[in-house]
Amino acid sequence: MAASSARLRRHGCPVTCLAAALWLLTAWPAASQATEPPRAPEALQGWVAAVLAKHPDLLAGQARVREAAALERAASRPLYNPELELEVERAETDVGAIGWSQAIDWAGKREARARTSRLRREAVRAAWEATRQRLAVALLTALARVEGSRALENLARRRAELTAELARIAEERFASGDLPQVERTLARLARAEADLRRAEALDAVAEARQALEGLVGSQEAVPPPPRLPEQIPAPPQLPDRAQLQERLPSLRRLAWEAREAAAEVERRRRDRRPDPTVRVRGGQENDQQLLGLSLSLPLFIRNPFRAEVEAAEQARLAAEARLEAAVRRALARAEAAARRYRLVHHAWRSWRQEASPSLETQTRLLRRLWETGELGTAEYLVQLDQALATEEAARRLETRLWLAWFEWLEASGGADAWLGLETARPATSSAPPHP
Repeated sequence: MAASSARLRRHGCPVTCLAAALWLLTAWPAASQATEPPRAPEALQGWVAAVLAKHPDLLAGQARVREAAALERAASRPLYNPELELEVERAETDVGAIGWSQAIDWAGKREARARTSRLRREAVRAAWEATRQRLAVALLTALARVEGSRALENLARRRAELTAELARIAEERFASGDLPQVERTLARLARAEADLRRAEALDAVAEARQALEGLVGSQEAVPPPPRLPEQIPAPPQLPDRAQLQERLPSLRRLAWEAREAAAEVERRRRDRRPDPTVRVRGGQENDQQLLGLSLSLPLFIRNPFRAEVEAAEQARLAAEARLEAAVRRALARAEAAARRYRLVHHAWRSWRQEASPSLETQTRLLRRLWETGELGTAEYLVQLDQALATEEAARRLETRLWLAWFEWLEASGGADAWLGLETARPATSSAPPHP
């Protein structure tokens, strides 16, 4: 181990590189073996569920699902209704007759239309689930931005307090002749800059709150948003193609649409087969009884309906191509999101393991050194700014970590499982097809 450390030093790599490599070898395989991440806290799950239950986009999606279900019921009904004919004629020969006719679905068109409508309903339901997942991730993202902007605003407020105290003491020391004019001016400029930074931070908080309130809507029926959990999820495991298509509602929708397009081809083919019509007629002409039976069959000569079949076949090919393209994009996005989260997670863990002193400890030490004259005002401001900038970078990194996690949840389709929303999936939804 000593020889290895020496080789690392000769190549310009510090000992921390070896520690990071050992940590990756020990911690990363264990994290990658975890198939399911821990769920979000119950407070966060309940808040997201309460917001989604009242969101107009989801209410509109539920109406579209019910519409598709009604159309499915309509398509499953018989295709043709019977016809009743009445005939009365008074002339040299009195005729009275009653007839009944019924077209027969000989080609199974009703079955084909019912299958197409069922697949359309599944596609509409998957679209509703995709909307729900997108809104859930948008809520989490907006909440993370609000918390991040609040943390930065707290640091900006702390900077303003420190520089205001610095300016006050500088004025007192300048009045007593213990501080030159230049350092007094530096203290004033630092206070003015801190006030500007806090104003920008407050504006960022207002903007983040506006984005969150635009998603939440009325606050009356929704509880206040909880804080994000303190425990950072472990790096995720990349799903394969089948798992990704099963988890992502957007891919399930495209898969159902591809199957619907294939069913539409079969429906168009059955529409090319003529259905016979049977007529039964009975009556009386003068004193003679009449009874007739007829069978008619349409002849698809002038229009054989081949173009409709060809159009449906091309639509099927287009639907399958859209599905394949979407799967490729989803795989690339999931891989990129997993890679980004791993990088940010590693940077976050490295920062947490540095065991650097707290901000309050650093600021107290710097102020003591400045008051005793061991630090000049310019140097004090530089080191104070560095301490605050480091804390701000840590807060931004934490926000980036949560944003990367939510991006991964959306890219991998894991938002439902993390938020406990999979039980809200309609019970009639069946498993998505695989191409």
